[in-house]
Amino acid sequence: MKKFKGTIVLLLITSICGLILGVAHGATKDIIAERERLESLQLSVILPKNNANDVKQMDVNLEGVENVSGVFEALENGEVVGHAVIVTTNGFGGPIKMTVGITKEGKIGGIKIVSHGETPGIGTVIEDEKLLSKYRDKEIKEKLKLVKGTAAADNEIESITGASISSGAMVAGVNTAINFYKEQILGEESSDPSKKEVTVKDAMPEGDEMKPFEVALGDNIAEVQEVYKGGQVIGYAITAISGGYSDSVDLKTLVGISLEGKITGIRVVQNGETPGVGDVILDKDFTDRFVDKSAAKPLEFGSGENAVETVSGATLSSEGVVYGVNNAIKFFNESLKK
Repeated sequence: MKKFKGTIVLLLITSICGLILGVAHGATKDIIAERERLESLQLSVILPKNNANDVKQMDVNLEGVENVSGVFEALENGEVVGHAVIVTTNGFGGPIKMTVGITKEGKIGGIKIVSHGETPGIGTVIEDEKLLSKYRDKEIKEKLKLVKGTAAADNEIESITGASISSGAMVAGVNTAINFYKEQILGEESSDPSKKEVTVKDAMPEGDEMKPFEVALGDNIAEVQEVYKGGQVIGYAITAISGGYSDSVDLKTLVGISLEGKITGIRVVQNGETPGVGDVILDKDFTDRFVDKSAAKPLEFGSGENAVETVSGATLSSEGVVYGVNNAIKFFNESLKK
């Protein structure tokens, strides 16, 4: 009987404690959320030149939007002077949460690192003002690029020695904010090449149609399509498989090869490369390096008539694309060339 009474008392105490904790959580969750919001939206940091003194959360549907958790209007006495986009990107030590301020003039106002798990003394350099200041006043017309060495163009950011993944993650996060701002706030078409539909023009600009071509595929070939112009076959679009920097996701590259044996275009259609670093292989500046190269023999690395220069800071990723193109060339010569 005593044990039974003790059990009842213990249950009552547990229930009361749970009730108290529930009430306390309900009373403080809004306060905690507000503190987190204020921590993420330090206007003096993300928009220091715009005299913003208030924020207003925008009614934007974020369902299905990757890596964006909030967007706010930044106001000066009720007038919009910029926007704040809260994004999450993957760093060396896990997620990096950051807020990117964008002015109404179309420039990066500033960046606030909200939270991260980067290695102390190495990756934590992402919090240093010396690095953060490099982003300030950058135009958002083009996506930012991470470069090894001195930045030469307005949209380039220097990689941090010893912390390339952390610095690449920052660039990726800022680019996520820029793309979101352009698409959702300005209503522009996405400039992210990974989001654009793959078309015949990616493989062969002169083509007007692609049709599946039945042929025995090799180990490194995922798909082969015939490319047509005016009803006539003018070449092939070969999707080749190769390895890149990522160990978990294969590179898949669409390669256009004309009947005359010239590479007419390429596009990386699948990759798991490091955002802000290895995903430079998606850029037109890189893919254009393959156009007009001969498919008579494998491509080489470096400079020359049938060589492709790899991207500094993304050597393994760009070499992976070259290997993929060479897989397509090999298949073309062995199975398709007439």
